[in-house]
Amino acid sequence: MSLSRTSISRTLSLIIACSILTSAVLIAGTTAVLEADRQARARVAYVEAAAGLFAAAVSQGVADRDRAGVLRALRGVSRTAYLEHVQVEDTRGTVIAEIGAGARLDSDLALIGTGENHQTMALLRSRTLQIQVPVVQGGVEVGRLRVIASNADLLRSLGESLAVSAFWSLLATILALLVAGRMK
Repeated sequence: MSLSRTSISRTLSLIIACSILTSAVLIAGTTAVLEADRQARARVAYVEAAAGLFAAAVSQGVADRDRAGVLRALRGVSRTAYLEHVQVEDTRGTVIAEIGAGARLDSDLALIGTGENHQTMALLRSRTLQIQVPVVQGGVEVGRLRVIASNADLLRSLGESLAVSAFWSLLATILALLVAGRMK
């Protein structure tokens, strides 16, 4: 009789542990996907906002073809998080000014204009993010501003979130096993 009771107890412990582990893994996975999408959208929004601000700041200089004025307006790029390189060109594609240094692969994500949809996984795989916005002066497009932003930390940040979720999932499973062991 005690052999049967031990077997039932172990089976119940195993069922409880598997149930909690499965639930924890599903919750952690769902949370990771949602967190990845949230972080990706936040990064794109930040870079789009920075590009829009710099486009507005350089608009008069671009309209006047004042390279020195455009460079003065771009001085803040080095103090703006994630921004590695900014290039300003006129409507013919002639580069007026650029600041910063950044290398990007052709396969890295490039968005033209603000509000363009992006795929979260494409952004997570991309080492850099390139966004191009129009430079408008007096309601007329006078050029384009291209921003290259670092994206290397985004995947690392997601990995940290996953590690925390995995830790708490494992802890919940261990606690469930301890409670189930007490039920004997």
